Amino acid sequence: MINKPPEVQRFGISHGFNNLFFNHSREIKKVIFRGGIGSVLLHPESSIRGMEYPEGPGFDIRGYRLRGVSVNLAVAKQMSFGKYFFVNVEGKITASVVNAPIVNGYARVHNVAF
Repeated sequence: MINKPPEVQRFGISHGFNNLFFNHSREIKKVIFRGGIGSVLLHPESSIRGMEYPEGPGFDIRGYRLRGVSVNLAVAKQMSFGKYFFVNVEGKITASVVNAPIVNGYARVHNVAF
């Protein structure tokens, strides 16, 4: 995080911002349209006002947390090369809103990717 206030010594989401989706797709005239909804698996790290957010096990795996809502929309075209191989060309947009846990609260994180 850049331009952080003095109370925040460290804030970051390391090891990726991993979207997990349940998708539904339709093929119309050899073009695949896909939409999905899911959640985000993230690894928040923070130190605020001298207190550090604890990373630990439990349902959450080694500091990873399953948080927030994520949606995606995609359009794809597959080109076959023989019986077993194909190339998939896809355009996708994903949008996520996550409450990343920090010491004594949450940080709201928005992400839009193309």
